[in-house]
Amino acid sequence: TTVHSQQGVLKTHKAIYGLKQSARAWYGRLSEYLISLGFQVNPVDPSLFQRELGGKMFFVQVYVDDLGLAAKCKVQLAEFKAAMHREFRMKELGETTYYLGIHFIHHPQTRTIHLHQERYILQLLKTFNMEDCKPVRTPMEENHSLTEVEALKPGEEEEMSQVPYAQLIGSLNYLSCCTRPDITFSVSLLSRFTGKGRTRRMHWEAAKRVCRYLKGTLTRGITLGGSRPLQLQAHADASWADDAQDRRSTLGYCTSLGSGPISWKVSRSSTVAQSTTESEYYAAGEAAKEVVHLRQLLKS
Repeated sequence: TTVHSQQGVLKTHKAIYGLKQSARAWYGRLSEYLISLGFQVNPVDPSLFQRELGGKMFFVQVYVDDLGLAAKCKVQLAEFKAAMHREFRMKELGETTYYLGIHFIHHPQTRTIHLHQERYILQLLKTFNMEDCKPVRTPMEENHSLTEVEALKPGEEEEMSQVPYAQLIGSLNYLSCCTRPDITFSVSLLSRFTGKGRTRRMHWEAAKRVCRYLKGTLTRGITLGGSRPLQLQAHADASWADDAQDRRSTLGYCTSLGSGPISWKVSRSSTVAQSTTESEYYAAGEAAKEVVHLRQLLKS
């Protein structure tokens, strides 16, 4: 690892936490050890390791230095934990109840798991001084004019440069990517106005409205499992030329496996569609790409 500074160059003998090379060095170290234990890197998702031993599957999901374990055999699970303790300094947190800012609520009777981010939302509201806000029923006004090009009002640019708009949108984006597909469209739309001189007062008010919506839906999230068959489904839609500035369309899709959604996305089309039909085909194409990826992952 090489570190550049104003005075010169420092060569480190070990990866230091926080350096850009450290993540790759840690992944190499961890994957090498997991492979020595009989695991294989999933060919579709390199952060997923899997092993079949005695007809029983064992999965290890890696997120930086946090590991999620799923095993059918408790003996194999205990042996794996003991092996990891011998090789690394680690802390065992037991059954997954809180992971990466997500609450996991287990319901054995219905064989479901409910995911929500109540603690994350409460911290978000506190950070942006929205703890005492009044809840609203929808994340965005139905007939909004956020995509219309408006001239800056006197003093508006300076005023908006003082508000943490980009920080709020970034926090909302993590929430929408994890457990809240219901705010994904709103966050995607508002993220278009994070550049310098692009934020208007109405965008800031719209972002705060999303917070007010979250205040009234703290434990809303995703429920996975249940009795429904694990059939992969995808739904796609498009809003043709809804951006008044460049006439690009908004595309969106949501895929589900059984009872709950497992992936979703909202974005602007990279090209200008000539008709509603064309924009719908673009959306269907994006959904098809995701379905191909998920089918490969499930097959592996």
